[in-house]
Formats: sequence, structure tokens, C-alpha cells
Amino acid sequence: MTYEENAALGDNIEFNKKYQRKEYFNSSNANSTREIALNNVSKVEIIREQFHNAVDEMATNFDIEISYDIKNVNKINIHMKHDGKPFIDLQEIINCYFKVGNTSKKKSKVDTIGGKGFGAKLSIVGDMLLINSYTNKYIIKVEIENPIKQLENIIEGNIDYIDVNYKYIKNDTKFKGVEISLLGVDPGYFYHFSHEYIYQYIKMFTVIYKKQVSPISVRVKGLEFNRLRDMSSYNSKEEYRVVVNDSYYTYSKHINTRYDFQIIESGDFERDIESVVLESNKIKYFDSTGKGFEDYQDEYDKIQEIIYSIQDDKADSSLSSFKVLFLGKEKEYKERIYPLIKRGKFKQKESDFFGIYPEKNGVILPKRIDIRNIGGGGNGFNQYFGIFDAPNIGLGVDRNSYNGVESNFKIQMGIKDIMKIIDSIVKKKRKLEHENPENNETNIPSNTPTVGNSGTNTPPNTPTGGNKGTNTPPNTPTGENNDKYRHKNKYRKKLAYELRQKAIDKCMNTNMIILKNQSDQEVSISEPSCENDVLSMLYILNFIKPEELGINIIDHNPSEGIDCYCLPYGMNKNRENLEKYGYWVELKYKLDINFNHEINEIKKIICWEMSDSVGKKAKSIKDKNNNYYKVIKREDKAGFYDLISTDENAIENGENSGIDVIELKKVFENSLEKAFI
Repeated sequence: MTYEENAALGDNIEFNKKYQRKEYFNSSNANSTREIALNNVSKVEIIREQFHNAVDEMATNFDIEISYDIKNVNKINIHMKHDGKPFIDLQEIINCYFKVGNTSKKKSKVDTIGGKGFGAKLSIVGDMLLINSYTNKYIIKVEIENPIKQLENIIEGNIDYIDVNYKYIKNDTKFKGVEISLLGVDPGYFYHFSHEYIYQYIKMFTVIYKKQVSPISVRVKGLEFNRLRDMSSYNSKEEYRVVVNDSYYTYSKHINTRYDFQIIESGDFERDIESVVLESNKIKYFDSTGKGFEDYQDEYDKIQEIIYSIQDDKADSSLSSFKVLFLGKEKEYKERIYPLIKRGKFKQKESDFFGIYPEKNGVILPKRIDIRNIGGGGNGFNQYFGIFDAPNIGLGVDRNSYNGVESNFKIQMGIKDIMKIIDSIVKKKRKLEHENPENNETNIPSNTPTVGNSGTNTPPNTPTGGNKGTNTPPNTPTGENNDKYRHKNKYRKKLAYELRQKAIDKCMNTNMIILKNQSDQEVSISEPSCENDVLSMLYILNFIKPEELGINIIDHNPSEGIDCYCLPYGMNKNRENLEKYGYWVELKYKLDINFNHEINEIKKIICWEMSDSVGKKAKSIKDKNNNYYKVIKREDKAGFYDLISTDENAIENGENSGIDVIELKKVFENSLEKAFI
């Protein structure tokens, strides 16, 4: 079936009939998708990404079940299910799992964790990918065999499509959500899919508590292993053998998965941290409300200044709340927080877990910020565990690294500077405990209300005001000490230097056009990197050659809705002209297949350049109402295209779009007779 025939089926599709569709790719897109799918440290990251997707789609339940593949004892099957927002059609499923730059994540009450939908691509690594999307009306069942091999065939030039089998079934159940099965997955490390490992791994990512509208409950079933002490106890007829860390384990072909689900409730990991803090006075605890900073008002003020300094222009801070525990060498409590570091068959190093993690919307991200270089002879980085709420952090393609953007750089610098201050306080507290051991005999946690210098009961989150002994709220300036302002200036100078170096590096890697102004002076114009930059380039071209595009931008609104309201070039601005001749222009950095507006509201689409899927293959784009259009190149003018409806009825009735598509980069270079280099 063709793309348009498949899309046109709609509600008239024949239920229970199996269809086959050829989804076309170019080699570049296929290679990008393949690289993302194979770019992971461990296959267990598949589960993490699907859990993140479930959170983003407002799921309240998420099930994970791992089993051995009966066709191949060296492979496993991964089954996942959540009750969040389902995929609404087949195209959305294909875009999410195969198209680079596409994501299924919608704007909701909670900001999404992922970004551009890279994480879902990790799920195409098995021998078979099965997806069931339960909508209100029907179940969309999708089956794709050997997706990685199909992509490799496209890259090698053998084919230019992947085969997608699917069918629609009436949804007679009350369930609404998504079910995903990956069959025949090479696990890499079998022990990563043991029940104990999966349970603890996912538990770490269920910190969701304040920001999540509906807390999520996770149910886990992992693999069960039996230790094989010697080969004489191996019964090949009843058991399968696997190798884990140079040791032999077996599993029964009858019982290879945990018998029942184990439930992880939202916030379980956080509650473990709280219980540890309450039980031991040797553990030092600090958080953004002021706990742990009693008698250290000046240090707390410096931390507040750091957080203030790295605020972005939005209402929300780039770094807000935090919790930090100094665990030292208290191994018992480290094991309480993360039992996988116990001595056992699947031991994990302390250093693999302990450190400082950013947190986004309640989910701890996998990449730890290395704080070994705290400086000044500080405590080892594996003696601290911390969570910093960083809602604006951006992840890289492999989800185990951060994007090299300015906001991420600010957050990491801020966290390291905060940790230096906390480490200095820990050293002072430990020195006092060493000098006055009698004050450390009672088992009173540091965050329990204590008697202050004045003999009054001081709440745990109320700093006493340092040497002054005053009960000053942590965010209230005293006006008696200017140290915090000097610290703020020093911090900002350091940050400014680092940002300057990053800006220079970016300039060296940015393509430019060099022009001369009326005074014969050279002026450089940098190539855009986002949609807002496209608007700037549009203004520049309109100033240099206003007749080239023939538009007069009257108003622009890049934050929401359609971007620009325009008049034809040379027309005066008045109410009559605006009502009679005014029209909307939508800006895109890259024009892709999915177009999130209604076409009939727009007269022109201006993009910096087209994605390969639109420009080179001349494929359809889909508007907000699931109508499809072809982008056809004009022969008379470089960079100009016509948007043609693929609906035969619309064409017969004279309802063709009449919309101009302008590839601004080509127009810019053609008009100036220069190229961005």
C-alpha cells in the first residue's frame, strides 16, 4: 500500500485484516537510526528509556517482564506495558521508532524528560519488534522483523524501505496505553536482566514525587539464576547454562522468570534515603531548604547566589532543589541505598553508583557528574550521593552524556561549586567531631531539632545565622557581611571566562558569509542554528533585497502559534489592508514530514533548509489534520517550491493549497551569490 492509501483508510479500515506497508528511507536516515539504536552502554537502557517515555505520557502503571527466548537460549525477550497516552496511528509509531528528529512526546503538564525521541530507537535491536497501541476505538498491532538488518540493507543500497506488518483490531478492553515486546534480544550482560538488578536499577528512576501529576507504580519481573558450582551438577536436559562474569549459572526451561511481579512504588528510592539519614549521626545531610547548613549561614548564602547566578531567562531556574548525603565509609548505609554493591553474584562497584546525579521531573538521569576534583584535599567522590533538580538539562544522543550547550555547562559548573562548599562544611564538621568526641556519643541525626547557642529549639531547616546567633531565614540577606557578594562576582567572572571560551569555539565551527557594508567594511553573517535565527535571517534578507521574498513582516510571535503575520511587499500597514491582504507565515529551521499546523491557515512556509526526507525524496508532509501534501520544486526560481495537496477530491474541487514553500538558505546564497563556508 502507498503512503496516501494507508493514511486514507482512517476509520474505514477493515479490522483484523493484516496489511503490509513499505516505509521508505534514504541511506543517511537509515544509518542515523541504526547508530542511535546501537549506541548504548548496556541493553538495560532500553527499559530506562521506555520508562521515561511512560512518565512523559502521564502513565500511572508501568510493567517490565524479562524472559528467555525459547528459540535461542543466548537471547532474551523484553516485554513492557504502560497505561499512558497511546500512539494514535501507524505513522506516529514509525516516526517514533525509526525517524530521526521525531518524537511521540506531547506537551503536557509535566515537561518531557527525553528531548527529540532518540531513546525509543534503542528498542529496535531484537529479532522482532512488536508494538500494540490501545486507543479508545481500536488496537494498532505492528510487527517489524529484524529492523536493524533491514536498515543495514538500506545503508548498503540493496533496498530503500523496511517492511512493516500491521492490522487494526477493535478495542473491546478497557485498557488504554502501549505494549512493547522485543523478541530475540542479545542481552550483552545477562546479569543486567536479573530480577535483583532490574529492580534496583528501575527503583533509582522512580523518585517522582512533587512534579508528577499522577505518581507512577512499577511492576518488575526479571530473570532468576542458579549458581553452578561445578559442571557435574549441570543437567543439560533440564537446565540451560549461561556465563556471567566468568562464572556459570543455570536457569530452568520451565521457570526462567520470577514467579510474580514485585512492585516499586513512586518515591521508594527517596524513602530509602530518608530512612538512612534518620538512623545515623555519622551521615551528613544537606538540602536546598537549609538542612545541614545550621551554623553555616554564609556558606548557605553563597550557594543561593550560585543558584541565582545560573538562572536562565525563563521563570524556572536551571537548577533548583538538591539533596546531598555524605556517607563516608558507612558501607552498611551505602548498601541500604543501593543493595547491588553488596558482595554477591552480581556485585557492582561503589564508584559506578555514588556521585552526583541531575534529576529531571523526578527521574534521576543516568549520567553522573564526576566530582573527584573537589579540590583542597576533599573527600572522595564515591563518599557522596546527591540529587540535583535540573529541569532544563539536555541529553545527548546516547542519553548517557549531556549536550554541550551553555545551559548544561552552567548547571555542571554550579553543581561542582556547590559541592566544594558542602565538602568544606563536611571537613569542618568532622574536625569538630574529632576534637570533641564527647559531643558525638549520642545517636542524634544532624537534621534532628537541636538546642542552639541561645538555648532555644531551632528547627532543622532554620540556619542560626552563623556567629551572630540570629534566627535568619536562609534566603534573607543580613546586610552585615559582603562576602556573598564578593563570592558572587568571583563566580560570575569564572563563569564568564568559560562561556567566552565556549563562544569562541562555537564561532570557529560556524559557517559564515562575509559581506561589505556601505563603508566598505566587512560584516559577517553566521548560519542559523535554530528557528529564532531563521527569523533574524529573514529580516536581514528583507533589508538587503526586499523584493526577493516579496513580504513585509508586520508582527512575529515565535513562542506559540503561527510565527509571522505579513503583508505583500510595498503595501502600507492599515486595518483594511491587514484584514484583506494579511496572511500567516510559518517558520521552520528544518522542514520535516510532520507539520504541526493546519495548512489552510498559512500562505507561506519558510524554512532554513529541508530535511532529506522532504527535500531529496519529495515525500509528503502531514499537517495537523492528517492531510498530506507534496513539496514540488519550481524550475524558475532557486529555493522556491509549491505545496500540492495529494487529496484527489480537493484537487478536483479547486481546493489545492496554493502555498509557497521557501528554502531560505538557497534563496540567501543565490541572492548574494555567496555560500556559507
